[in-house]
Amino acid sequence: MKSNIFALVLFLSLYTWAQEIILSATVQQKWSKGYIEIKKDLDASSLDSLTLLSKNPNNEPVNINIEIRDSESTDYWSRVNYYVSLPPNTSEIHIPLNLRVGDTSRPGRVLNKAKLRSIIFARVDHADQEIPIYIQKIILKKDTNTTPVGIHAY
Repeated sequence: MKSNIFALVLFLSLYTWAQEIILSATVQQKWSKGYIEIKKDLDASSLDSLTLLSKNPNNEPVNINIEIRDSESTDYWSRVNYYVSLPPNTSEIHIPLNLRVGDTSRPGRVLNKAKLRSIIFARVDHADQEIPIYIQKIILKKDTNTTPVGIHAY
């Protein structure tokens, strides 16, 4: 019986691995000014989240805006604007892809995951200063666990 359970876990791991797109696998790609843009046409319609692996060698968090643009994006209100803070040391940040364009105060249409055009990581604080951040990996993937970890209230 144990061998069947192991085979099932191995199959699920391979299935999950096969359903992800790694946009940047270069370890220690230094980001010191302004923003980083990845321009690539992607069909992420079967994917659920973006994972950012980064290292912040500074003693304070660095705030960034993650902009996700699709084929209909032309300005701030027609792209996803997702604000996060990169804490000191290494971090892994997960961002859902089932988002609306615009801002949380004025959400617009649903992001067209089938026609992604670019992902931009822009500094919110100190954009003109050389404060190093290292992007280790950017992954778009299919989430297999739909139950959140932690306390649940219904």
